[in-house]
Amino acid sequence: MHKCESMDIPMVGVASIERWSNPPFLPWMPEEFYPQSIYPEAKSVIVIGLPPLR
Repeated sequence: MHKCESMDIPMVGVASIERWSNPPFLPWMPEEFYPQSIYPEAKSVIVIGLPPLR
């Protein structure tokens, strides 16, 4: 977390790859951008949250 804080990344988390099997909301990104399409061996994904620029 410290590295993220030093890069001004306020939120970071880890999500299971299964989250992309049943997205919580739509529209969702095309399947070719799903993590398992890019890296089939993936088990989890690091997710970062950045505030929108105003």
